Amino acid sequence: MATHGVALADGPPRLAETLTLMRALWGNDIGEFIGDFVSVEPSWSWPKPAAPGGPPVHLGARAGDPVFADIAAWGDGWMPIEGYGPIVEAIPRLRHAFEAAGRDPDDAQVTVYSSAGRSHDIERYQAAGVKRVVCWLPPIAERGLMANLDELTTRLEPYKRVAGG
Repeated sequence: MATHGVALADGPPRLAETLTLMRALWGNDIGEFIGDFVSVEPSWSWPKPAAPGGPPVHLGARAGDPVFADIAAWGDGWMPIEGYGPIVEAIPRLRHAFEAAGRDPDDAQVTVYSSAGRSHDIERYQAAGVKRVVCWLPPIAERGLMANLDELTTRLEPYKRVAGG
């Protein structure tokens, strides 16, 4: 952040303002926002996101009560950057932060990244309340990548969810 002239302590309020500005543009024909860090005069911004209010905003961070309070105040979910155990142990704290902010704890979304998409990992995440697991593929040649994708698709078929369902 320092290379961009942003003090570490200003990161969360700057991000909150930027998100508020974006939501003003996403949700209004003419959006405007005046803040301490970012501002935009009345402006048009098209095209609008398909989802009312714009896309869900997930904060990538390590588990922590201040981070969870920020997510509950102006975000929609958490993208953990740590291992399985700390993620599962932290989910109740995230839900509590949503409740403390006057939001439904069931609205606290968690998106986990997995390098393998192993069934036992996905089942444990599901049991902990994680609704979205994103699996990444290795950077390999197309032939191997397609085989890897086919195998991953077959393995994950039981967990497939239709959007909105």
